[in-house]
Amino acid sequence: MNTLTETASKQVEQVSSATRELMAQSVSPNTLRVYKTALDALTTWLTTHARELSDSAIADYLTILHHAGKSVARINLVLAAVNWGTKLLILPSPVGS
Repeated sequence: MNTLTETASKQVEQVSSATRELMAQSVSPNTLRVYKTALDALTTWLTTHARELSDSAIADYLTILHHAGKSVARINLVLAAVNWGTKLLILPSPVGS
């Protein structure tokens, strides 16, 4: 299990299921799907590169996306997904507020 997953698991245990459900309902099902896809890709990259979720890791990941020709909209989507995901888990966001 990677560090991101371990940290997330510990944080989720501290948040009530009612709170998690309410936060999950704060975005549309399509947005949840897109965020999950973005977060899964980021988690895979972090695991593959033995990195932890941090501002420098996010910056490196976004640089790779940019060099791969991803659009500004796609890169912003990743940032939004990370912000939302860390709020859901009650973690400090590595991408600012």
